[in-house]
This record gives sequence, structure tokens and C-alpha cells, in this order.
Amino acid sequence: QEDGTYKWEKAELTLAAGSVLFKVCEDHAWDVAYPASDYSLNIAEAGEYTITITFDPATQTVAANAEKTAAVEVDPTVSVKGSWDEWTNELAFVLSDDKATATLTVNNIAAGTYEFKVILNGGDWRSNSHVFTREEASSEGITGNDDTNMKLVADVEGEYTFTWTFATNSLAITFPEGIIPEPVLVDGYYLVGDFNSWEPAAEYLFAANEGAEGEFILTTTLAGATELKVVYVVADQKVTWFGAENYQIPEELRREVNIYFRPEANAAWTALDGHLYIEKDIQTGIDPVEIDPNAPAVKVLRNGQIFIIKGDKTYNVMGAIVR
Repeated sequence: QEDGTYKWEKAELTLAAGSVLFKVCEDHAWDVAYPASDYSLNIAEAGEYTITITFDPATQTVAANAEKTAAVEVDPTVSVKGSWDEWTNELAFVLSDDKATATLTVNNIAAGTYEFKVILNGGDWRSNSHVFTREEASSEGITGNDDTNMKLVADVEGEYTFTWTFATNSLAITFPEGIIPEPVLVDGYYLVGDFNSWEPAAEYLFAANEGAEGEFILTTTLAGATELKVVYVVADQKVTWFGAENYQIPEELRREVNIYFRPEANAAWTALDGHLYIEKDIQTGIDPVEIDPNAPAVKVLRNGQIFIIKGDKTYNVMGAIVR
């Protein structure tokens, strides 16, 4: 254009509602492209549009406008990308006759944990961090795009069928039939580190801390350990790791400790990005001061760990007061 800017315009484009993503590239290559992240042009409703894009090389800025010129009916589209093929292929769903749902069958998915996202109308990426398991194989209201991908915990190899319902923005996954192996581990949060070769084990399963909602506790010995992390296990699959970096265990904590964990980070805690707190000095031995000195000691089993209730206090098997 006369002012030194550039303009691209295209009329009679039939577009679905959603996001149109693009970049302005120099010399037909991606090496130099603007903006750094894709430009997202929102299409409020399906129709026929004239799209105008301008680029100012002096300021390296991009602007775009979508002018609706006619109302048309556009079939919605759904697709998915996932780690089962290293995010290589965008797999398209098949729209039902009534256009209420769309389905896709992905063949030969091996047992394991995979991450994926749904894409509506070519550019509207959807994820709500849901973990799809055989027991929790559906999720509704997937209207945004979380930084964390959705996950599929495939417990057997086979065909997995994805069904998207437009009215509720919901996704359901049908798991294949087959011989489901008995899980070795109970679903839950596990402490792992160089002390157990980073593999979850029953003795490192966190138990619910009855004194604090949403909090878990584990009493263990970190003697000889130097770093650790917490992992969430479902159907023997390591689904979610907590903390960007491994926690480096200080020398003074390489002993018997109480470890507290929260899936939702606590701003006051520093270990594992606020997910972990290690109690340096734990109280051991049965407390001799009780409301009723003649109260019997009751042994209970909770989440795979043995606790002793005596008087108004709860102890673990190491004698540490946990409540």
C-alpha cells in the first residue's frame, strides 16, 4: 500500500464459528513470521465473510478484520491430536446425521498414558485437564483450553472411540473390551525418588490427612535419599508429576519425617512448587497426657496404612502423632 504497509483481502470465505489462526510470513517460510504466537481471529458465528489482514513492517504488527457478508449454514468440525502418535496427525471426527455429535475411533492404542487436545472448527483448541479412565471416561463443559492437556489412561491395547457432543461441549471415550490386568498399586499419590528408583511402591502411598481437607500425609525415612517427587498413579500408570523440578533433600531431612502433600499447591510451602511440606521434628512415642488415661488403644487401617487411636489422638505405626 502507499503508506508502506501490506494488505491481504479475501472475500466469499465460508467459515464456521471459532478461531482462525494465522501468521504473516516472510519469503514463503516460517523462519521469519509475525506475530510470535499465532494471530487468533475470532469468528462469532458461521457465515460467509470477507477477511482483511494488514501488516506493518516498520512496527512488525499485524491486524485483522472479519466482515460477515451472508448467513450460511456451516457444518461444525471436530478433530483431535495426541501423544499416541507423538502429536503427528490431526485426526478428524465423523459428524452424525443430526449434527449433534461426532465420533472418531483410534486404532491400536497401546496400554499407557497419553496426552491430547480436541480441536473444534479448525482452530478452537479445547482441554480441561480431565484424566479419562475406564471408570471416569467422560467430561462435560470443555469450553476452554487449559495449559495442561487432557489425558487418556489406556489400560489395554485396542480401539478407543471418542464421541463429542456439541450441545454440552462434552467428550466421552469408549474403552475396548479385553482382559484388564489387576492393578498392582492402589490409585493415589506416591512419593518417589532416588531411594526407590523413581518407581511407586505401596509403602510410599500418601494417606488422607484427616485433620486437613485436601491434604495427604506420609511418615517415612529419607535416610540416604537426595531427591524426590510426588506422582499420581491411576491403573498402575504414572499420570501426573508434581513440581517442575525434583526436590533436593537437605541433609537435616534425611531421617524419619512426616511429609505433607497437597494436589492444590499451598503458597506457604516451598517444596515441589508448593505441593510438599516436610516436618523436620516429628513427635514420637505415645503421649502420656490424655483426657482419659484408661482409654483403650484402637488399631485402624486407613488407605493402606495402620493408625492407632488412643484417647483424643491418632498415631501412625512409628508412634508419631498425626492428629
